[in-house]
Amino acid sequence: MGTLTIDTRRYGSLLASTTPKVIETGKEHAGALKKIEKLMDRGVNRTAEEGALLALLVSLVQTTRSSTLRSTTPRRLRCCVT
Repeated sequence: MGTLTIDTRRYGSLLASTTPKVIETGKEHAGALKKIEKLMDRGVNRTAEEGALLALLVSLVQTTRSSTLRSTTPRRLRCCVT
């Protein structure tokens, strides 16, 4: 997968309207999932900037799930959770 060139003004505008951040609550998690779904629904009509935002949101959700799994896994099993 190659690097796409994005318009920084457009991307900045998307970031300003979406305000992605580290997910700390269930409400924020659900909101991020809704934004991901909306961007995915755009399919082939998704712009490079929307694709970059989608990748960022997916990364935040995955990081949250990974952190949640580690923090709720019993200590003796944590060695096996990646």
